[in-house]
Amino acid sequence: MRIDTGVTEGDTISTFYDPMISKLIVHADTREHAIDAMHEALQKYKVIGLPTNIKFLCRVLKNGIFRKGAFDTSFIEQNQAQLLKPSRELSMYRQGTVALVKVFLENLKYRTRRESDIDPWSKRDMFRLNHQPYRELVLVSGEEDQASMFVQFVNEYTFNVYTKDESGFLTPVILDAECHLSETENDLLIVRTDHHLY
Repeated sequence: MRIDTGVTEGDTISTFYDPMISKLIVHADTREHAIDAMHEALQKYKVIGLPTNIKFLCRVLKNGIFRKGAFDTSFIEQNQAQLLKPSRELSMYRQGTVALVKVFLENLKYRTRRESDIDPWSKRDMFRLNHQPYRELVLVSGEEDQASMFVQFVNEYTFNVYTKDESGFLTPVILDAECHLSETENDLLIVRTDHHLY
């Protein structure tokens, strides 16, 4: 097995050329063994920060026609029902998680810049007297799909997320979700509720 890549941190991957960032090469005694080794290697392959075609490649490698080597240039078109899975819609819960993580990370950026943890004017918890603070975020999916989420600050680490029903009333999506950065792993954000842990 070999991985060829020439991309390092900070490089720009342009759309003007082939945007390939790495190439996985596998060799084995037989085609079947090579395909199995490639599939296993792709299962362990990690690319963070951008979309990849790894899942598509795994579906290709599992396809019986591909495994036999009995295909031509129309292979993808003829097998698109199996190979090109339609993208899943984000569940309401997942959309709520995306919204609260965005708000948490924005607040974290400002918290790291403040000079005092006790100065109420430097806190960004949206505290208001006699008012429930909500921040509306519009999540866009695809060309036209939009969903409005309303993130409520409970404190700097805890949030509620709501959406509006057909009548315009706020409906809970996530309640008392706690966000924390991992103390053991860099760039890992933990979102914990009574029912889920991300």
